[in-house]
Amino acid sequence: MTKYFYYDWAGTKQGPVSEEQFKELLAKRVISRYTMLETEDGSVQFEALRLPNLFPERQAQPPCGIFDIGFTRFISNTWISIIWGILITAHIIGAVVCLFAALNNGDPRLFLVALVVVPVSLLLCRMSLELNVIFFRIESNTRESKECLREIKELLAQK
Repeated sequence: MTKYFYYDWAGTKQGPVSEEQFKELLAKRVISRYTMLETEDGSVQFEALRLPNLFPERQAQPPCGIFDIGFTRFISNTWISIIWGILITAHIIGAVVCLFAALNNGDPRLFLVALVVVPVSLLLCRMSLELNVIFFRIESNTRESKECLREIKELLAQK
């Protein structure tokens, strides 16, 4: 059975302990999912949440959160890549149509649209989608920070 070391809230190396002992420490809130672990030979360091079977699996959620009335799960990140693929396809089709129209009509403005306006429009679409992703990542990181601070507060209250 593999044994691990962990670092307590003061940064002191503790252990070695087995996975079963880790489960007990977790139940007593001595460690959290963000506690740094180290292998017995000291070659690998990782967060406790990466240790298999230490944390229970989360409940499976339905694939689409459209009907989540409480907004507990965001669907934007799921759909961003799909929307981006549709936008790329639409812009490529638009550029090809403009190029063919420019060749048929001889209108240089359509070349300008195909070679300048379409890529700039695609760039602006990409930036707006990235802005959306940034907001949701900020929310996710804030939630994790809040959980960590709560765990630290509980640990300090125990001392």
